[in-house]
Amino acid sequence: MSPPGVAETTKVLARRAGAAVATAERPFTGSPTSRWRNAGFSLEEIAEQLAMLPNIHPVPPTVWAPLRKKWERRIDQHIAELKQLKIDLRCCTRDASR
Repeated sequence: MSPPGVAETTKVLARRAGAAVATAERPFTGSPTSRWRNAGFSLEEIAEQLAMLPNIHPVPPTVWAPLRKKWERRIDQHIAELKQLKIDLRCCTRDASR
């Protein structure tokens, strides 16, 4: 079952992206919002940033662009951190086997 507010946030995200609302009504696991949360975004952060978008459906790509770029930078940063963690783990296991 979805935590309170998740379903509504997912519906808002889907509507603003121009997706059918039915797409956003999937179970919580695997929902678009849970994928964003797995990428390091809180529901509050997603809702706050989406609230800055104009109430146009669907939102034009030129309006999405600054937010998309911001999110892409954040995702790239998260990927870099995970890659470094992987390197660190390999070093730990290599050092432990000596």
